[in-house]
Amino acid sequence: MRTSPKLFVATFCAAVLGTISAAFAAPVSFSNISGSWSAVSPGGITVNNNGTANPELRWGTPATNNGQSGYDFDAAADTSVDVPPNAMVELGTFAHINNPIYDTSLNSATLTVAIDISVDGQAQGTRSFMFDFTHDETSNGADPCANGGANGGGVNVNGCADLVTVTNNNLSEDFMVNGVLYTIAILGFEVNGMIVDTLETIEQMTNSAMLIGYVTVAEVPIPAAIPLFLSGIAGLGFVGRTKKKKTA
Repeated sequence: MRTSPKLFVATFCAAVLGTISAAFAAPVSFSNISGSWSAVSPGGITVNNNGTANPELRWGTPATNNGQSGYDFDAAADTSVDVPPNAMVELGTFAHINNPIYDTSLNSATLTVAIDISVDGQAQGTRSFMFDFTHDETSNGADPCANGGANGGGVNVNGCADLVTVTNNNLSEDFMVNGVLYTIAILGFEVNGMIVDTLETIEQMTNSAMLIGYVTVAEVPIPAAIPLFLSGIAGLGFVGRTKKKKTA
């Protein structure tokens, strides 16, 4: 059976477009998320549960029955997103517990978040993302407070709010899978829909922020040779029809 040039071209185009379309229906999975605290300063800060889904820091002698101040990281459960479209993903929650304390206070620490990543069913290994924290355990009786606000109002309602600053250094990883480029960026910590680098925690309260990742996929352009190839096939069909006419 002879195949007409038109049918061949249509079949070829459908196959090419189908392949490209299939490449864009891929899941990106995040699993076994864990955290570890390191570079903790000064010494004497208690580190618990490193390398697990719930690492924590604790410091200070409690001034009330509420206990020490501290940082917690609670990793999200295994999750997956389909791209496209580009997608946000929640990877865990950071919490600052701000209790009145005496003695030793945290100055700085680094949080490393490790994540097993799979793209389109293909494991990409464990990737680590690091966040540097600096901490200002403010004097509760200062006025004005370290954030510039008056003591007794706003976030300083219970005494001066403590300040937490975090830097993520624009963390991202690229993966080329089946000819498609995937980028996983860790945007940072989100509060009320905004990515923030400073948290102000009211005294005797806990302040939380969600760790957000962002997955993008780059569209694969059709190779330049394909249109030329299709034009050549169409030309062959035209030549074939012309020869038939001349023979007739």
